Amino acid sequence: MNNKTKFIFLVILVFIGRFFDGLTTFLYTHNLKNESNIVVKWFGGGWAAIVIIQTLLMLFIIYCLFYYFFKFEIIKPIESNLTIKQFISIFHFNDKNSFWKIFYDIPKNKIGYFSMIGYVASMTLIFASYIVGTSTSLLILSDSYRNFYKHNIPYVLYSLIVIIAIYFTIRFYRKEYYKYKYGC
Repeated sequence: MNNKTKFIFLVILVFIGRFFDGLTTFLYTHNLKNESNIVVKWFGGGWAAIVIIQTLLMLFIIYCLFYYFFKFEIIKPIESNLTIKQFISIFHFNDKNSFWKIFYDIPKNKIGYFSMIGYVASMTLIFASYIVGTSTSLLILSDSYRNFYKHNIPYVLYSLIVIIAIYFTIRFYRKEYYKYKYGC
């Protein structure tokens, strides 16, 4: 598959996933009384707020995904035999000894940063949408799952989403490091 096809395929999966999650949420709790979304729970947002925030989030992720497929080029450091930690440092800060900055500083390589966000956020959002949509479908269809869900299942789902995001972050860096190391 070429980059254009991959991009379109992932965008379609993002849209279908968000639609699936939104539809199942609407069917389960059209008044949002039982919604566990942070926007609703903490800020009291209604459907308009959810749709606006979700749309803006999707557009930002798709914009970053566009960077990943069409603007991003593999960083080719002059030095050879960098460790993955050094590669990540150069990838974001053009300095092989700045790895820990990724936790508190804005990277200098904006195209690389947006590309990383595009890859990680789109993949995470796709998986999260289908996991949460499936969970909500089970809430609609199963009394036993509804009883089981009351035992902190939303926290399990949020934890699973964080684990998925970490997985795709690691995968992104390994993939780019592999390209650097082996010239693929």
